[in-house]
Amino acid sequence: MLDLGWTELLVIGAIALVVVGPKDLPRVLRYLGYWMGKARSMAREFQRAIDQYAKEADLDDVKKAVQTPSRLRGAVKNAIDPKGAITKDMAETEAALKQGLKEAGTETAKDTATQPPAIPAAASDAGTAAPAQRTPQPEDDKPKVQTG
Repeated sequence: MLDLGWTELLVIGAIALVVVGPKDLPRVLRYLGYWMGKARSMAREFQRAIDQYAKEADLDDVKKAVQTPSRLRGAVKNAIDPKGAITKDMAETEAALKQGLKEAGTETAKDTATQPPAIPAAASDAGTAAPAQRTPQPEDDKPKVQTG
């Protein structure tokens, strides 16, 4: 609420001591504390009234309406695939595809690691560096795609 540091409070206290005087300062602070308590009590009462009004205004229905799309998604999923067979088949297919891609990637990596890049004869004779080119591989070495 108020952003007061220790130095500001010390200055305010010194001014209050000079203005009010040391004899009346405890009575003024007591009076100030009483009104601060009243203000906090009124703020709590106001907050409770606002909360009660929100409950009466059926804002809980708004919360339920926001949650409805997730409930509908579950209902649609249960209507389309009540036993989960489609979901299971799709998960198995996805796993098989990932495994096939992984195996194809390791076979390709092994093939390229064992064969050194081809250097054109003109570049090796001239002594200049030429970009490496892959040698074509026969059809038998390519990974096979499984169907069915």
